[in-house]
Amino acid sequence: MIPSGLSLQFLESPGVVWIALTIALLVGVVLYYRGGRANRALLALRVLACFLVALLLLDPVLSRLSERSLAPRIALLLDTSLSMSIPDPEEDPSAGEAPPTRAERLAAALRETDLVDRLGREGEVETFRFGADVTPVTPGDADALVPHD
Repeated sequence: MIPSGLSLQFLESPGVVWIALTIALLVGVVLYYRGGRANRALLALRVLACFLVALLLLDPVLSRLSERSLAPRIALLLDTSLSMSIPDPEEDPSAGEAPPTRAERLAAALRETDLVDRLGREGEVETFRFGADVTPVTPGDADALVPHD
């Protein structure tokens, strides 16, 4: 009788309330057989009122449950602290060229891999850079990986 997604629960234990209802019902039956027609109508209203009060004493809770699935939010954090301006040498330091900085290596790794695209298929990617503070970065921002204090 309750629609799908709804549930009716009682927070209180019904034991004491059921005992009180049973006693009230027994008293009602005795009074029913002792009274006239008008008294029977009043008795029915009293029993109904007692039942409603007992129902309220059970602390009824009607809950509506709904499910919805959301794509996960994935935070991609790019380190732009001053430590990223340190050159990070390759295995062969005698190559003659200046070794790339950590920031340059990170930028190359992001350009050459499909990491951001793969993460985008899993959920909503939000990119932030952090150093002295945290700021959001728009995808493709060329200055996003410039180290700053």
